Amino acid sequence: MPPSLSALVPVRNVQNVLEPVLVSMLETLAELTRPVELIVIDDGSTDATIEVASEMTIEYPQIRVIRYGQARGWAEAIRVGLAEASGQILFFEEPGCRLPLEELALLWNAVAKHPVVIGRPAGAGWSGGCPSPGTAPQEDSTYQFVRRQTLQRVASRLSDAISFRQLLLQEGIAWQERIISARPRRKCEILYPTAQKPESLPERTDRPQPHASPPNYLVHLVEEKVPEYWEE
Repeated sequence: MPPSLSALVPVRNVQNVLEPVLVSMLETLAELTRPVELIVIDDGSTDATIEVASEMTIEYPQIRVIRYGQARGWAEAIRVGLAEASGQILFFEEPGCRLPLEELALLWNAVAKHPVVIGRPAGAGWSGGCPSPGTAPQEDSTYQFVRRQTLQRVASRLSDAISFRQLLLQEGIAWQERIISARPRRKCEILYPTAQKPESLPERTDRPQPHASPPNYLVHLVEEKVPEYWEE
């Protein structure tokens, strides 16, 4: 039986782009496995983000919405989402991630063999940290699939100040990494903007454009074997 999947989606002041991005994410993840759920965590939005998300739950029962009044940051939003998620595998993005969702199938093929599978942009440097609120997004921000047990192990140490890869190094957790060379996301596709004001975002009707050419990628393998999901 394939593993269940929960996407943790922290959002803040993204009313103009939330609907098309969530639809795209749901369609992409549903092609990987079933069941799939999207846990949308509204991190103190001051616009209509929560209204847009709540309306979507009527048409898309796979979407669940969590809201708290005051912004607490990306790391706390991930912890809140983890507590509510039911999936065996968790998917989430770091703030400022611009990688196309279409490449997630490249990562999913490895989730049965590795506790963490990470995708990051090709040619991006690694400063060891995530962007702080009010700063420009990092070009090396990643997205990842993580086993529930692994994320629970490191959840208390998640921080807006360091990258997820840096945290894994500190905890001694190995991962498989795929370096993806592809068209980066446009700014309107970032769900957790850290450097943009809400009024600068495009209209909700703005949708991503298809790739101009197929991506190239390199694969870094970590020879750490872990039990299959159905053997745990």
